[in-house]
Amino acid sequence: MAMGSCQPTPQFTVPPTIAPTETLPILRSYATPITLKTATPALPAGYEDAAYLLDGVCYDALRVLVGTPIILRVQADLDQYFINLNSLGICEGTLAAPTFDFSSQILVGQIQVGQGCDANFYPTPPATDAQARTVTIQVQFAVTPDCDYEVMGIFLMAIARPPDDYTVKIQP
Repeated sequence: MAMGSCQPTPQFTVPPTIAPTETLPILRSYATPITLKTATPALPAGYEDAAYLLDGVCYDALRVLVGTPIILRVQADLDQYFINLNSLGICEGTLAAPTFDFSSQILVGQIQVGQGCDANFYPTPPATDAQARTVTIQVQFAVTPDCDYEVMGIFLMAIARPPDDYTVKIQP
């Protein structure tokens, strides 16, 4: 499930329509909601794509969150995430938090931007260390060079729920 494209940002005020593709569209700086898929060519074992939960969030709001790890363990965390997005006042209208079944999974992710033609994440399977009581997710963000455009990569995955006292880490 890769997302990527190499198109310049147009110089007009009407947001363009982004047609569904199997590549990451260049997400333009508008308050227009966008539809997302995780920028991951092939998901390793242990991940389920959950980028659809950010459908409708505008590019500028996602841009503010670049580099911030996303770790949501319960519905209240997801609700608060959307309250925070709404408090930015960037997207048109109020974003309603979607519901997600957190009974056996949690959400982890991050948003990155780079300059190039295409952006992808390459995660390793979640590594659990019972002694340290951690789950570590290593995610490499890669941008295909040779284009002078900003591309955004969205990595939002559902993973098996670790015990509540485990720390979840996302590392480059």
